[in-house]
Amino acid sequence: MFSRSAQEKVAAEQQIALKGAQKVKRESKEALKRAETCDAEYKAAERSLIEASFGARKGGKFFVPAGAKVAFVIHVEGISAMPPKEKKILRLLRLRQIQNGVFLKLNYAAIAWYSAWNRISRTDART
Repeated sequence: MFSRSAQEKVAAEQQIALKGAQKVKRESKEALKRAETCDAEYKAAERSLIEASFGARKGGKFFVPAGAKVAFVIHVEGISAMPPKEKKILRLLRLRQIQNGVFLKLNYAAIAWYSAWNRISRTDART
């Protein structure tokens, strides 16, 4: 059999492992709670947009939801036959290689400046 010191050492290691497992379990529960609150916030925001649309329709008005605030711009074509202005835009956006992409904050100047932008959704940004 084991000596007393070896048994105490094994018991101490088991306690440490148990505390680590409890910590991981507690952290995963906290992460799940945070995810549920975020999900509830997103659902509430979507619901408020729907209610605003219905309210405007009942009042005989129009409801225009807010547009995208961020665009993901990708360099997909070569620049050999591209006009100089478009080449300069690609350089300013740091898109020197094909298949590179950047997130671009959309404001009036960005929309007027670069017309080939694409709206992204929350799920597109996650992937």
